[in-house]
Amino acid sequence: MRWINSIFTTSAYNNLLDKQRAGMIYTVSSTLLVLLTVFIVFTPLTGRAPWEEIAMGGGLVAIFLALGYIGMLGAIVLTRSGRVDLAAPIAVVITAGVAGIFFIGTGGYSITDGIVLMLVLAFASLVIPQYGLFAGIVITLSMLLLALNQRSSVPQIPNNTGYDLFVTLILIGMTSGLLYAFLRFARLNRLEGESGARQDRLRLAEITSQITQRISRRQPLAQVLGNTAEQIRENYPSIYHAQIFLLDESGRNARLAASTGDVGRLLMEKKHNLPVGSQSVIGQVTLKGQAVVARAGNN
Repeated sequence: MRWINSIFTTSAYNNLLDKQRAGMIYTVSSTLLVLLTVFIVFTPLTGRAPWEEIAMGGGLVAIFLALGYIGMLGAIVLTRSGRVDLAAPIAVVITAGVAGIFFIGTGGYSITDGIVLMLVLAFASLVIPQYGLFAGIVITLSMLLLALNQRSSVPQIPNNTGYDLFVTLILIGMTSGLLYAFLRFARLNRLEGESGARQDRLRLAEITSQITQRISRRQPLAQVLGNTAEQIRENYPSIYHAQIFLLDESGRNARLAASTGDVGRLLMEKKHNLPVGSQSVIGQVTLKGQAVVARAGNN
């Protein structure tokens, strides 16, 4: 498995969204490579061997297959290089081309053929941000029109052609609507998260500025720390209790220097302290010099 992870690596990407897009491109491109190879080698369309059929089809078929292989390999290489923005359109075009061979060639009669359009539409919407849904709709409708044009040369037209065409159009519309809603929801969540992060940074900057002003006015340290703890609790509603610890002169104990609420005042009166390196959160923070996040109920 290590060699697979080394080939299909996402280490060039910093955010989770790009990593997921890269993973989808890897999966689709490699799957198409395998399926196309299996089709060419093992699946004859007539009594002749597949490679004989390709030869009989002339240079156009060979060029198409070569472009398909080059495109899929190029998409994988670009994705490995951190260029998912370039790899995504290439992967979508190659996917549509390979799917079009089967969908257009059969006239797109059955509902099963409509699933091919859904896959192309979903893939384009997910790997290409902003305009992926629009591009997917254009591609799938173009494939549908080409398939309808091809029906005149396809024998054995089923009796329920109109029904299957209607269902295919309904599937395209429903899938487009669902993908649009999903992408819009994801975008709004991202914007909301970015807005919340900006607000948190502004509140933190304001608190830091006020602390600096109090220190510049040479207020007593106990008063500065007490006001800071109260301000943290007031500005962050999810924090119901705030405490500030300072190391004593020996560096062996963390002394409670500020605490909010009635419980905090009782702890201050008792001169509450915790040993550095103890199993408590404060003991671990003062020992490691790193932030520690603990949830209620954890042992």
